[in-house]
Amino acid sequence: MYILLTGYIPFTGSSVDSVFKNIKKKDPWMDIKEWRGISIEAKDLVIKCLEKIPAKWIKIAEVLEHDWFKNEKETYLD
Repeated sequence: MYILLTGYIPFTGSSVDSVFKNIKKKDPWMDIKEWRGISIEAKDLVIKCLEKIPAKWIKIAEVLEHDWFKNEKETYLD
């Protein structure tokens, strides 16, 4: 979802190993320019989908009920 919205990967590094270390230890890269036109609801969902702590992972039912999906459905169904 992050890549679809921004065109970039959420974690970078100089090697595959450094990318995996960044996935485990760092927050996703959210450059202001890339996120400028993206809704607050979409950003919220992306952040929830990239949660590092398994006990806090968003459930699929919660994803489907998230405001971003609800707002998009309403936009296209009107």
